[in-house]
Amino acid sequence: TDAHIITLDDVKGVVSQYNTRGKPGLGLLFVAENLHKVQQTGSYYVVFFNQETKEIIDAERFEVKAVEIGLRNYWAGSVYNIMKILLKSK
Repeated sequence: TDAHIITLDDVKGVVSQYNTRGKPGLGLLFVAENLHKVQQTGSYYVVFFNQETKEIIDAERFEVKAVEIGLRNYWAGSVYNIMKILLKSK
């Protein structure tokens, strides 16, 4: 029931661990910060990064309502809601 908080430095650490050797271009990563069943919310960092240098180009934190029924769809629905928000903002 306690909220779990991560920092941008934590996100940088996650990105740095990915094996992107020899992969050029832009990488996209959703880093789950907290899946809070009681509050029915999911919080995530959406991160765009350079795969060669692992430099973070953009990182934004989102907290959205979970939706649907069932474990997989419940949390996947929160990720889907973030994608809809991102599409509307661009």
